[in-house]
Amino acid sequence: MKPRRVIGVDENGLGPRLGPLVVTGVRLRLQGPAPTIAELRAATGLDDSKRIFAPDRRGRGEALALGTLGARAAGSLAELLAGRTVALPWAPPEGCEFRGADPTGGPPLAGACAVSTTSTPRRSGVAASPDGAASRRPRPETGSAPPARICPALPARPLPRWTNEVAEVAGGLERLGVAIERVAWAILCPGFLNVALADGTSKLAVDLRLFEAVVEALRDGAGSECAAVCGKVGGTDRYAERFVAWAGRVRRVEVESRAMSRYEVEGVGPVSFVRDADACEPAVATASVLGKYVRELWMDDLAAAVGWPGPTPSGYHDAASARLEARLREAAATGALPLPGGCVRRAR
Repeated sequence: MKPRRVIGVDENGLGPRLGPLVVTGVRLRLQGPAPTIAELRAATGLDDSKRIFAPDRRGRGEALALGTLGARAAGSLAELLAGRTVALPWAPPEGCEFRGADPTGGPPLAGACAVSTTSTPRRSGVAASPDGAASRRPRPETGSAPPARICPALPARPLPRWTNEVAEVAGGLERLGVAIERVAWAILCPGFLNVALADGTSKLAVDLRLFEAVVEALRDGAGSECAAVCGKVGGTDRYAERFVAWAGRVRRVEVESRAMSRYEVEGVGPVSFVRDADACEPAVATASVLGKYVRELWMDDLAAAVGWPGPTPSGYHDAASARLEARLREAAATGALPLPGGCVRRAR
C-alpha cells in the first residue's frame, strides 16, 4: 500500500488570562489504515491531552511529549521549539525586545520532527530519511538549530522537568505503521495576542489563522495534497467565509454540522474540523499533547521568573493565577523582568 499523509492540528490555551495560545500540528505518514484512538493509546500511551496532563500526571505527560519528539532532554523550551515555530503575521507588542528586529514574530518552520542534537550525553535525536520520514537512527552530533525566539522574560531551564521516565513512543507508532514526519507550533503570547485583537478581530479569527498557517507549514515538502484534521475552532460550524490564507480556495463545502465541518481546499486537500477531535482523532490527539506540553513549560518558566513557590498556576481564572498575575505586573513595572506591561495578561 502506498504511504499516505495526514496532518493533525489542535489548539491549547484559548481561554486563559495568562500564558500563550498554542496551535500545534503534526504530519503523520501512514503505511496502512489509520489507527483508532484506542489503538494509539494501547501502542504508545498517547491520548486526549486533558487526560495525559491531569494535575497528578504531568510527569507522564512530559515523558510522552518528549518521546513523541524523539528527545530525551533539551536545554530549554526555546531549544525544544527550535526550527519548528511558524512565523506570525502580527508585529510584536510595543516595548517587546523583538520589536524592530523580528517584525513577523519568529523564524519560519524548518526541519523534520526531531530536536537537533548537541553534544550533551542526555539527549538522543531522530534523523530524517530522504523522503522526510522519521528514522530511529541517531543523528550525528554536528550542531543544533538556533533556538526559537520566545518571550525574553522566560528563563532558560532544562528539560525534562517532572520525570525521569522514557516513553518509547516511536516504537509503538512503528508497530501501527505510523511515523511522525514534522511538527510545527504557532505560539501567541498575551502581548502578541493583544496586538492581534486590537482592531476588533475575534479570537476565533486569530485562532483559525494560526490553524491555516500551521497546516501550510506542514504541507511544505509533502508533495501532493495532504488531508488535514483539526479540532473545532471557536465552536462554529461555518469556516469557509472565515478563511484568510485559504480565501477563494475552497473548491467544495462537503458538510457543515455541529459534529464536523469539511472542505476541499485548493492546494491543501480535504480539511476537516471535528468536535472533540483530540479525544477521537489520533493525529489531533498527538498534536494536542505536544501543545499542552509547550503551554505547561511556558507557564512553569513564567512562574519561575518571579520565584513562584509551589505548584505552577494554570493561568486560567482562579485565585492562584490572579496572584501570579499580580507578581508579574510588579516585576514588569519595576523592570525586574523584561516584560512590557501589555504582555502580562490578555485583554480578552
